[in-house]
Amino acid sequence: MIWNNFLAVGGSVVGVEHKRVGRNNQDAWAINANKSDLVAVVCDGCSSSPLSEVGANLMARFISDKALELTNNGQVSALDIFPQLEFETLEFIRGIAEKFRYRKYSQIIDTMFLATIMGAIIQKDQVAIFSLGDGIYSVNGNVEVLDYNNIPPYLGYKVYPMDFDTDISKINLQCMEIFPAEEIQTILLATDGAQDIIEKSGGQLLGVSAEEKIGGLEQFEKNEKYEKNPSLLQVRLNQMNLPRAVVDWKAQEIKKSEGILGDDTTIVLLKRR
Repeated sequence: MIWNNFLAVGGSVVGVEHKRVGRNNQDAWAINANKSDLVAVVCDGCSSSPLSEVGANLMARFISDKALELTNNGQVSALDIFPQLEFETLEFIRGIAEKFRYRKYSQIIDTMFLATIMGAIIQKDQVAIFSLGDGIYSVNGNVEVLDYNNIPPYLGYKVYPMDFDTDISKINLQCMEIFPAEEIQTILLATDGAQDIIEKSGGQLLGVSAEEKIGGLEQFEKNEKYEKNPSLLQVRLNQMNLPRAVVDWKAQEIKKSEGILGDDTTIVLLKRR
């Protein structure tokens, strides 16, 4: 998507560990815009929930739509919408759960609607980064990692709080940072699977030219090829997780790799053109 002076593009790949046990990609992303505002969201579904990719996709799309509605074509500051955005998202989830009349409603939440949230809202004068749970964001190359040791809070717990053993007072969709819009060159949003890209930066992909290193998140922000051909973001994620087998003639052995991204990995890039 090209919006005003920004390129907005996303990509997602299933993690090696999920492929190994036959799970789907449980991440999701959405980008939405009107004439005045752009909203991007990534959601990471809980790995132990069998259908969390369903809820992650529904939540990413709903949040991006509702955020645009609440900012009212740029008339309302993004800073002021997060309590209402959280409430509306909870009502959306509850409305779906309560259509399953012959199941315990919290069972629907546990099965489908446990997902983290990471997002950005670009308005004329300001940019807001918001989140609930773990994930990664980078603004102008400054990377922030939100880590909950694989036990993140999920908004879904607040739909029927009495059915989950958790302190909901600590579960809030919140603004992480606000930036003047004119200062923004790049924003990158990612699920926590992208930590492997950070940690393995500088290494080599098996079977790829020794001159081509894995690269960190900055490769997406700085390399002009992703601007010239946005589909290459998805191609690069696919390349990182292709299974490979290469003959090492010197060692007389076959080296194998299933990919470098253990967990599902989703990236959304917003870049000024």
